[in-house]
Amino acid sequence: MSALTDDEQALAERCLGFMRRIESSPSHGIDHSLKTMDYALKLSIGTDACRKSIIVSSILHDVSRHAGFGGECQGLESVRMIESFLGVLPLTLRELALAKDAIINHSRELQDENVPIESN
Repeated sequence: MSALTDDEQALAERCLGFMRRIESSPSHGIDHSLKTMDYALKLSIGTDACRKSIIVSSILHDVSRHAGFGGECQGLESVRMIESFLGVLPLTLRELALAKDAIINHSRELQDENVPIESN
């Protein structure tokens, strides 16, 4: 894993613990989540990106895949599935909103605005 502060490591471990309880897809499991987090944190170096939001969204972005969801609705379903878990994480309202936005939008193709952050 990328170098994390103690608080970031504790946050990552809580999210990974959640994933371990529901993991059922080998291609979108914990290894994928950790690789996504490492890559996203590396891309954020030198920016004002919120590292806590990156950690949470990177680890939890594919939760709904384990329940059979895919496509553009997958991110929104992930947030719906983990709403109560997200609410107990040590995040500010801004950090929580950023994490939810990243999860919701990671699988959407917004015409003329962006490209999905992972391939289908």
